[in-house]
Amino acid sequence: MILFAVPWWTLVISGNRWPVPVVALGTAVFAIALVALPVTMVSSHGRRHLDWAGRFGDSLLGIIWVLFAWSVIGTIARFVLGFAGVPDPVRSRSVAVAVVLVAAVLLIWGNREAMRIPRIEYVDVTLPRLGPGLDGIRIVAVTDTHFGPIDRTSWSRGVAAAVNELRPDIVAHVGDIADGPVERRRVQAAPLATMDAGR
Repeated sequence: MILFAVPWWTLVISGNRWPVPVVALGTAVFAIALVALPVTMVSSHGRRHLDWAGRFGDSLLGIIWVLFAWSVIGTIARFVLGFAGVPDPVRSRSVAVAVVLVAAVLLIWGNREAMRIPRIEYVDVTLPRLGPGLDGIRIVAVTDTHFGPIDRTSWSRGVAAAVNELRPDIVAHVGDIADGPVERRRVQAAPLATMDAGR
């Protein structure tokens, strides 16, 4: 409840003095989101495994968390602006607009980061008692692919191609391949089978 109440208060109520239709619309949006989140999460991650509900619910959860975090920061900013003598509704409206803009930028950036091929990190590991025949062995670890309601088959192909370009001796997927039933995630996960090691 508080996850929705804080952004609602910061963006819609506080000292904004928005026109009544704006307050009514904003309140309705937050109320619908408050009900929709648990419904879509249960529909997606429960017995039914509805992917459309997962896409909506997971996206809504991400959006509300970002709005919540920046609304808390915005509340602190409101107090600072109040001490600086900035009156309402200018103070509260400025904070509300800033929270929405920052949240929008972060959500767009976060989505781009989540959907791009991951950056490859090279780490040299020294094991003093390792046999000399294993010196220079190249291991690629892939983790947390979490294939789910959002179709990331092309992303999966890109990851497999990036791994193959490294010409690894060993490839290991170390956990969390997919969320949901195997039959629904098989197509997204299938490109991982093209990762080749020991060439």
